[in-house]
Amino acid sequence: MTMRQTLTAKDKKVATVKVELKVGPNAMGASKQEIPLDKPLDFAQLQRATSGTQARGKTDVKEINRGQETIDVGGKKYACTWVKFQSKTEVGAQKVEGTFTVWTSPEAPLSGLVRLQVENSLMQQNLVFELSGSGEK
Repeated sequence: MTMRQTLTAKDKKVATVKVELKVGPNAMGASKQEIPLDKPLDFAQLQRATSGTQARGKTDVKEINRGQETIDVGGKKYACTWVKFQSKTEVGAQKVEGTFTVWTSPEAPLSGLVRLQVENSLMQQNLVFELSGSGEK
């Protein structure tokens, strides 16, 4: 899977980003995301908002660990803070549990996201999204 984020607008408080997803050669569509620039991005809140169950169910997210790690992206080193969360979602009788770990750095573009790792009981797989570069072509 490839995700491309393109800055389309920016003011002092908000950056508007076009997010395009691609699985193999197939485009999965695009969406618009607004990222607040006047405060740190709250990934636990983002997980609650994007779980797709706000109207139909309940999602609880709690922090379970945190630390520091340096990640190399294309020859540039990012000093990151990582936070590991546990997520539990209930929709009717179905319960989905998972963990996600988020590595962020104030030196990384836009939201500061450098890496995101998701482990989900429903999909029974481990997904890793990682910054591969930034800037002009």
